[in-house]
Amino acid sequence: MSERPRASRAFAAITRALPLAAVLASAMLLAVCPASADPQTGKITIVATGFGSEKGEVLVQLANSQKDYDEDDDGFRMASVKPAGGRATIVFEDVPYGEYAIKLFHDENSNRKLDIGWTGPEERYGFSNNERGLIGPPAFEKVRFELSAPEKNLEIAVK
Repeated sequence: MSERPRASRAFAAITRALPLAAVLASAMLLAVCPASADPQTGKITIVATGFGSEKGEVLVQLANSQKDYDEDDDGFRMASVKPAGGRATIVFEDVPYGEYAIKLFHDENSNRKLDIGWTGPEERYGFSNNERGLIGPPAFEKVRFELSAPEKNLEIAVK
């Protein structure tokens, strides 16, 4: 009779220890194995060409809606890079799949605005799909594109 209580106590100890062991093992696996990238996000790489100088910086707005595109703020995401050799490469990572538009300009004098003169913009600019507006920026419908794969590469010629 004395054997039975000891076995019951041993099983009880194991039963109490298993949940704790499972939690510890899970925590160790999470610490060692990084979480996989979200399959619903991607990377947008933009290669802009046609810059006449290496002065200033290229300001890039990634818009994720018509409203965002129409506003003159930083948009969904904003980036700036120095042009080199007439080109600039901009990368937006971890972007949720969806519809986007790009507008960018070469801020040669670093005043963070597109300078406009009597004949129009005085600094080079461009939009996704290489669209141009007749007076003002092109419509969102013309510059939008879909991010639906892990990588999207765009080329924009500034003028």
